[in-house]
Amino acid sequence: MAAGFGYTAKLSIGDRLAALLRLRVAQINPCSYCLILHTRIAVEVGIGAAMVAHLAELAAEHDVLRFRSTRTGVLRSADTLRARALR
Repeated sequence: MAAGFGYTAKLSIGDRLAALLRLRVAQINPCSYCLILHTRIAVEVGIGAAMVAHLAELAAEHDVLRFRSTRTGVLRSADTLRARALR
């Protein structure tokens, strides 16, 4: 779908982790379209509804400590990159 908009980036991480990263960025950016799109994709790649809901709770709390270390690092990186972009 993203290729239709000229988005061609290839990530060297797994599809599930990439979906979590993109969903987190969509939660940081207040864009309803992105949030709906990346939530749907996360479910399509096998991330359960409970994990998606949990991530939404974490976004509200800014608490990523319950995720495994790899996911935590990726999610924190997304937060850091977004914060730097806003400077």
